[in-house]
Amino acid sequence: MTRRKLPGDPAPDTAAMIRVDQAGEFGAVRIYAGQLAVLGRRRGKSVDAIRRMAAQEAEHRAYFDALVAE
Repeated sequence: MTRRKLPGDPAPDTAAMIRVDQAGEFGAVRIYAGQLAVLGRRRGKSVDAIRRMAAQEAEHRAYFDALVAE
């Protein structure tokens, strides 16, 4: 059964763009997790930068996860 369109519902194109963005964020989170797994317990500016970027992508993913759930 298809839900009836309500005022304020995003247009289908917008919903598709949000899903694509969410998928990209999911991929980025997994890539950074893989990089950090390979680097292990190493330290340094590069590892710190990857950790920061991973945290940013996790925030972005949470945002898009919430948008998809709406």
